[in-house]
Amino acid sequence: MILADFDSVLAATRQNGDAGFESSIGNFPDQDILALAYELGAASPKKTSVKKARAGIRKRIQESLLLTFQQKGTTANESANTT
Repeated sequence: MILADFDSVLAATRQNGDAGFESSIGNFPDQDILALAYELGAASPKKTSVKKARAGIRKRIQESLLLTFQQKGTTANESANTT
């Protein structure tokens, strides 16, 4: 369930940027935001505010998007080098 939540926020952010992130994460109850942040390693289980949890989730989303972008760039570079 939590992985599906992350994937849905990631997809919304990929499509609509910050607005997609905000609209997607805004649909989650505070407890789910805290749980997602904890599972992503972006928050401690007891001392994290919802605001910090959202910031941590945003950071993980940005990291995921960056890694995806880098992997696509590497694949394109490898293809260019083999032709």
